[in-house]
Amino acid sequence: MKLMIACITATIGLAGTASASVVLLNEGEGGSLMGSQGPGRGRGLVLSANENITIDSVGILADLRYQSYDFQIYAGDSVGTVLAEKTAVLGGTGSQYHDIGLEYSFSTGQTYSILFQPSDLGVNDWVAGPTENGYFLDSLLPLDVGPFTILDGFSGNEDGFSLGNAAHPNFRVNTVAATVPISPGGVFLLSALAGLWGLRASQKGA
Repeated sequence: MKLMIACITATIGLAGTASASVVLLNEGEGGSLMGSQGPGRGRGLVLSANENITIDSVGILADLRYQSYDFQIYAGDSVGTVLAEKTAVLGGTGSQYHDIGLEYSFSTGQTYSILFQPSDLGVNDWVAGPTENGYFLDSLLPLDVGPFTILDGFSGNEDGFSLGNAAHPNFRVNTVAATVPISPGGVFLLSALAGLWGLRASQKGA
């Protein structure tokens, strides 16, 4: 009986989860300063999904002033359909990643834009001070970073943004663990073991 329970437990274990992870959407080195005089109306990047992947947060590395900010995800490489958005009060804590919980599922081969902006749509007034590796050069793109390919950076906000700038912000996302289904063989094994268990129980009751 103990062996049978162990086999069933092991089979159910086949339906586990792939581990979640943080993905840094940048080159990882050689970045430049994000200063308080040049952030513009907002910053973002264009990327494509290399696989079906779900995230549950997005963050930006910066020294933000304490106020309300938005992360928005758009279809394609321009302002248009907002696929997901979330607002939160951030900043006042120095140079660090500031994350907002935002869940969205990306589809393989599709292009998206991720925008970070101050909620009041202010211009050059939302960064408190310089941050090392706050920006990375667009000249090194495209760049594969795990489940995504970074294509371009942009400046602007929900009223419109331009791909003509030369850098992209230092974003990160947290990917959600995906459930791994039981294989057909595992389902068959579970059914067989359950049948044997039921047969043994009926024999004991006889």
